[in-house]
Amino acid sequence: MKSGVTFHQLQEEDIYDWNGEQLKSEVRQHLSVNHIVRVQVNYPDNCFEAIYVEITAVEGTELIGTVLDTYRHFLEDEIIYVENGETVRFHRACVIEVPLTWNNDLQAVAEKTGIGRTITGVLPSSPQE
Repeated sequence: MKSGVTFHQLQEEDIYDWNGEQLKSEVRQHLSVNHIVRVQVNYPDNCFEAIYVEITAVEGTELIGTVLDTYRHFLEDEIIYVENGETVRFHRACVIEVPLTWNNDLQAVAEKTGIGRTITGVLPSSPQE
């Protein structure tokens, strides 16, 4: 991961499933090894990206995982701040999406709030530094 990259922690309620349905934030407490989640990454050039990560370890409130290539597309000569296959560490509270169909065991514990959004990925409240 290049210098200046941070994982953005949004509001506690900013967590959704793959279909854009808001989940109760308690689902984050059930995340463990082999779960796939999405986190929002801020880059030093004031850009950001929402990347999928497969969790490989849990250390307290921090999750460690491998960056997946899911839905990532790069332009020629584009600066890639976080590489596919790279190991990253982030706080559990930084998870913005839990694709329930990819994490079948979480379907029983993930409660939906009844609120939804039309597009998943980067959340509109991204900071502008």
